[in-house]
Amino acid sequence: MMEIRKRIVGIIFGFIFIIVIIAFYRTFSLGDDYQMSSDVYEVEDGYIKGISPYTTIDLFLNYFDLNNCYLKVVGKENKEITTGYVYNGSRTLLYDDGNNIISSYVNIIKGDYYADGVINDKDYSFIGKYLVDGNGLEEYDRKSLDINDDNEIKINDLILLYDAVNNGIQELSINKKEILLQTNEKDRLVVSSKPNYGTNTNMRWSSSNNSIATVDQNGIVTGGTVEGTTVIRAESQDGKKYVEAIVVLDNTIQLESVNGTGYVNGNDVSVNIKSVTYDDLGCEVLNSDVASCRIAGKKLIMTALADGNAEVRVTSNKYRGATYYLQSHSVYFRVFANYACLRPNGGVRITVSGFYSGDLSFASTDSTIVRDARMEVFSGRNMLRLTAGNTAGRAEVTVTEGNANTSSIITVDVYTLSLGEAGKLISLGETVTIPLNGENVGNLTCSSNKEEIATCSIDNGNLIVTGTGVGSTSINISNSIVFEGQEYNCSEGIVPFVAVVRE
Repeated sequence: MMEIRKRIVGIIFGFIFIIVIIAFYRTFSLGDDYQMSSDVYEVEDGYIKGISPYTTIDLFLNYFDLNNCYLKVVGKENKEITTGYVYNGSRTLLYDDGNNIISSYVNIIKGDYYADGVINDKDYSFIGKYLVDGNGLEEYDRKSLDINDDNEIKINDLILLYDAVNNGIQELSINKKEILLQTNEKDRLVVSSKPNYGTNTNMRWSSSNNSIATVDQNGIVTGGTVEGTTVIRAESQDGKKYVEAIVVLDNTIQLESVNGTGYVNGNDVSVNIKSVTYDDLGCEVLNSDVASCRIAGKKLIMTALADGNAEVRVTSNKYRGATYYLQSHSVYFRVFANYACLRPNGGVRITVSGFYSGDLSFASTDSTIVRDARMEVFSGRNMLRLTAGNTAGRAEVTVTEGNANTSSIITVDVYTLSLGEAGKLISLGETVTIPLNGENVGNLTCSSNKEEIATCSIDNGNLIVTGTGVGSTSINISNSIVFEGQEYNCSEGIVPFVAVVRE
């Protein structure tokens, strides 16, 4: 009876302790200023999973990438652990640079029910006892004993764990087969194993030539000082399985491409640069009358100036430079109107010049506003025809011909405009108001063919007509839109109105 009471008291105390700890940890939250990630472990829902047995504290902590924060491992008594193995149920605390706890995670080691960071007969004994009497478990113990992650703890989990311990790792894979590095540049290799539980899955790393590249026990590869090729090997602790990756050390600046074409008055040519550092990069053009260049962050930007071929060199004080070969042409794809306003399903022709292959593609920010762009021969000239969709609004269009020449942006406004009545019989001296209906309209104006019969004006979205003489006249309502300070007359689709004036 006394033993049962002790167990109940212990459970109650443990529950209160957990509540206090959770409340304490939730005082802080992981904000945007703090970043923690791992290529090796799964970090989610307050747990860190995928930790191998026999993982030392130092090895464990070095598998995380941190920004503005640091980690500590604490035991069940909430005391920091600095030596030995990470064990099941221990916690990883995330601190900000002000020494405040901002998050907490429970460490899960599959099968480590005895909580000493290794898997042996003690764990089998404890697991077997649980399977017999079904004593209650902490949630982290349940996750540890659920070897196959099916949310149940059965004899099959014990069998899987036993097989893994006795048979070891059966299969290894590595995330990269080849790495290109420069001196002091770093990259990480990550090895996955099957099974990934029950046995030591931490690899023994080695490089066949440390002068070319070194590797630490976390799989971080660092470029050395001698150019060449080396083999990085990751080997299981028992030496029975291994995987390898090739590392090439080349201290030449890398460009995503080494040749291309630019067009005078066309778009700049932009190429991504790969280098360990970018602060000392420069560029020069051997024949500067053909092109100019500049470095913008991690990009080489080139501008074509005249016909010809240009060698553009990217330079560095630390690494060997790279050369880009630019072909510059004075022909390009150009449109002579960057704005148009249309009625739904209407069209407009725009004069183009430059290099035209015959194949066009176009991109519209809204295909319901501008639905098509194609070349037409009109009056013996190549013309670009834009066709509006059936929706009012503004869209931007770019056109690309087959040789990758891209036009400047063409802005198109599509508007609707209609009258409630197409005509009206009015008396001499009478003034009538006819509502105008429209979407995306600009400035509306009207004109009468015979002002001696009727005059007109636009007021607050209405057409105002006054009879001044006997007879009939047509009145046209026009729309104009101001774009970038210039007023464009939308002459397509003028709305007519007929006024018949009687005495």
